[in-house]
Amino acid sequence: MADEFQRALNYAYKLLSYRDRSSKEMYERLVRKGFSEDIAADIVSYLKERDILNDERLAGYLYNFAINRKNLGRSGVKRYLLSRGIPSQLIETFSDSDDDYLEAAKRLAEKRLRHLKDNDILKKKIKIRDMLSRRGFSFDVINKAIKSIQLEGKDEG
Repeated sequence: MADEFQRALNYAYKLLSYRDRSSKEMYERLVRKGFSEDIAADIVSYLKERDILNDERLAGYLYNFAINRKNLGRSGVKRYLLSRGIPSQLIETFSDSDDDYLEAAKRLAEKRLRHLKDNDILKKKIKIRDMLSRRGFSFDVINKAIKSIQLEGKDEG
């Protein structure tokens, strides 16, 4: 039993050497590797006691990463954090305002605008709006972002 615990712990350290993991993610990876559920739970507890696994710290990092690097909106951030194993109640603790997301939406809209070849302003607005919507931005943020960027071309709308 101690031998299996040590093997599981070594595997957990190997996983953590690649990137941080949530408690849920670590538990699932250990079980998928073939370790018993009891051993996986013990490993997760062991790592949490030593602050090696810390869901709050990871959630904060991933939240900032999702907004600033991945340019995701509110629902996109929530989906991303859930996919990484962050509990819903922890996600809800982040106090976020539209201003946090507006800067990301502007960056993304300007980047997309540089690659649009169409000369029709209405088509550009639609393409940018659709792209921002897929990224999880609210319609209020999308409208503010579109109003803030410079659209050039002929207006057929």
